[in-house]
Amino acid sequence: MRSSGGHEVQFNRELQDGNDASVETKVIRRYSDDLPIDYWLHNVNGQWKVFNMVIDHVDITKNVNAQFERVVAKSSLQELLQRVKDQNPRS
Repeated sequence: MRSSGGHEVQFNRELQDGNDASVETKVIRRYSDDLPIDYWLHNVNGQWKVFNMVIDHVDITKNVNAQFERVVAKSSLQELLQRVKDQNPRS
């Protein structure tokens, strides 16, 4: 367990299969329900990169994909690309 910002992070399980891994964690909070956070990682040239997270049972990749699909369905791929560019401070 690690402590961060007054909360404890509990590492429940780590599984590795070749270049892929998953890590199940839980943030133990004092005044509210525990928060499960699961990570999926892929090893790229010796560095583990997170490619998806499920936070409190919400799959981040599926959530973002659904948002993208809604924009494209209502307008166009060009509109989606413009929105992404508008939200990127480096563009």
